[in-house]
Amino acid sequence: MRPRQPAGAAVLLLAALLLAACSPATAPSGSRLAPGSPGLDAPSSTPAAASSAASPSGRLAAALAAMDGGYTYTATVTVGASAVSTARGRSVGGSSEFVLTSNGASVTYRAIPPRAWVEQPGGAWVAVSGKVPAGSPIAALAGPTGIAVVADDAKGLALDASYPPAALGLGGSKPVTVRLLVAPDGTVTAIYRTAVGTDAASSTSVFTPASGLAPITAPPQ
Repeated sequence: MRPRQPAGAAVLLLAALLLAACSPATAPSGSRLAPGSPGLDAPSSTPAAASSAASPSGRLAAALAAMDGGYTYTATVTVGASAVSTARGRSVGGSSEFVLTSNGASVTYRAIPPRAWVEQPGGAWVAVSGKVPAGSPIAALAGPTGIAVVADDAKGLALDASYPPAALGLGGSKPVTVRLLVAPDGTVTAIYRTAVGTDAASSTSVFTPASGLAPITAPPQ
């Protein structure tokens, strides 16, 4: 049987969906933040272009756009006090590759839209069923439906951003809140929290811009 495309690879790299798959409940609800609410971007008297670029949403979009040339990432899923899964990988030119480790075993996923593969134990590559969408895996993070500033200081910009669950590859209909941290060096951290049974759970994905990464090529068949 062909493996299925790993859910959640579209955004937050798999980590959010690893949590969703573990939980019998749908994605947690988050308060949808409407423009003009306290703490959100508000109209200013400055020229529109300059205001947009300097706004929290503009700064987030700029940080993500800076990764168009390539980035590396890590993702960690924690349930209770234990890290249950980790992923490490890179994305170049719309293609991506990451190694997922869980329960002491590791598998490698490689995606070159519209195709994807998984490396089975022993080194054999198997095509993943379905099609992988083209475009940047983190593009949806640049378009939150609402955004609230948590902090803006020398450590960077911290935001609570809300998204339709489908935008993150999650089920349900209630908006999902993701904590985003934009560091001065351009690193973007996305933290998603939920519950698995009675345990608190979270996924933390760290995206770091990187240039000069080797192209990702299709595995040998």
